[in-house]
Amino acid sequence: MDQDLSNTSGTHTGGPYDLFIRVEQGTPVFYPSTRENITLAFPDANLDDPDNSVPRFEKAKIIPYPDEWIDQEYKVWEEIPYQFDGEYWKNGWTKRDMTPKEKLETDINLAVGNKKTAQIKKFLETRGITDIDSQEAFDALNEVGPEYVFSLDV
Repeated sequence: MDQDLSNTSGTHTGGPYDLFIRVEQGTPVFYPSTRENITLAFPDANLDDPDNSVPRFEKAKIIPYPDEWIDQEYKVWEEIPYQFDGEYWKNGWTKRDMTPKEKLETDINLAVGNKKTAQIKKFLETRGITDIDSQEAFDALNEVGPEYVFSLDV
């Protein structure tokens, strides 16, 4: 089942900025920008009275990309186009099932990643290094290079 996050309240990922989006014939175009940037680019724009502004800019909010990890579920996040909620233009996110091609690509990437992890661990074991995240491990891997490590059979 798809999960719709279009009604989630939110602000720009960097903080609660005063954001606006350009609207042409009732449709948002481009991406939201700060009041300061719009004023620099369009000095005659009236951001406080969109009905009397050419070009027209209206209030907007950016809903950040969800930080939920979903690849293991064979799901992907897709952005929902900006929609007006009566006060703001907001984007949103929806979770959908992967296509068969996306599932295959995910499985291949996971298999390659698992093989590379096994190759790294095998190389480090030959050096007596057990902590894969240590500086010692980093230095040893850096010394021989990835081509050598990833040529090892596991």
